[in-house]
Amino acid sequence: TEQSQFSKANSYLEKSLAINQQKDFKEGMAENYLQFGLLFQKENQTTKAAEYFQNALAIYQQLGSTRKVQFIKQQLETLKQPISVAPNHQEEQ
Repeated sequence: TEQSQFSKANSYLEKSLAINQQKDFKEGMAENYLQFGLLFQKENQTTKAAEYFQNALAIYQQLGSTRKVQFIKQQLETLKQPISVAPNHQEEQ
């Protein structure tokens, strides 16, 4: 199921991030944060996605990775866009 795929991806990313943090491998950590951001963005968890994108952005800026910085800024902009919801899928208030 999609939820189990999300859980699996999340678990792999957490393990990878832990290794990269232990080795203080900045580029690996930044990539992990970026992938977490994309994962949560796909799940429409925009607050979490933005937090991970911000973490990735800070590291990639330190590393001087212009293309990654530009990509992340684009992703952050898409998070600001209103999400269109079909009328029959709106949450009841």
